[in-house]
Amino acid sequence: MYKIQVILSFFVILFLCNDTFVSAATVTFQEGNNAASDFSQTDVVRIQLGANNLSGLDFLHVGTWTDDTPFARGLIKFTNMFGVSEGQIPYGASIQSAALTLTVIDVGTDPTSDSTHYVAQLFTDWVVDLVTWENFSTTPGGEIGTDFSNTPEDTFVPSAMTSYTIDVTTSVSQWAQELDENYGWIIYTLVSDASKLGSDLWADVSARPMLEVTYTYTPPPDPEPVIPEPLSISLLCSALIGIITNRKNTASL
Repeated sequence: MYKIQVILSFFVILFLCNDTFVSAATVTFQEGNNAASDFSQTDVVRIQLGANNLSGLDFLHVGTWTDDTPFARGLIKFTNMFGVSEGQIPYGASIQSAALTLTVIDVGTDPTSDSTHYVAQLFTDWVVDLVTWENFSTTPGGEIGTDFSNTPEDTFVPSAMTSYTIDVTTSVSQWAQELDENYGWIIYTLVSDASKLGSDLWADVSARPMLEVTYTYTPPPDPEPVIPEPLSISLLCSALIGIITNRKNTASL
């Protein structure tokens, strides 16, 4: 019985004396997926040469002309992924991993190793119902290094009609620490090819963009005392330690 009391007292001390608790969680964002976060709103749009907004399409078109001039790029943003509600990632969280899953629904005309698709963090904001190729930036279609990072988060080659997982841990970490604004990602290619990816409107929910993030979070210190004065946590811990020591000495007699 004495040993059980010692063990229980130890855990009480550990709980009360340690004012820093780290929680770990994995959250999934995918619009239309009932098992995903309630904050899965996804802005997905294809920008293509011209002044038309194409947000109503159920697919993204990514490609270039035969002279390697880009004509279509995809923009993706999970707009409500950060916040204080359950199902959101708290600002200040430490991102352990972040994986963006995209599904190819058309491989294009030349699905070879040369048709690399790049996924890069965006530095320019956009509105899904308004953005076009012409108004996205002062450089139509966006400029590498200015409107989006010249170092892609990850790449993939759409060689089959299947899902591809892109590591976006770096950008999500930046957003979680509020070092950059969450403007999402751009998907582009530099070769004369074109592919189609499922958007947030694609009929098959499983083929829509999905983001899975694993993180740890240390809440800020509670400014209010946990135990009413004058009994502080330190005094309680000292008292419990004294009880354990006294019982141990008594038991040894």
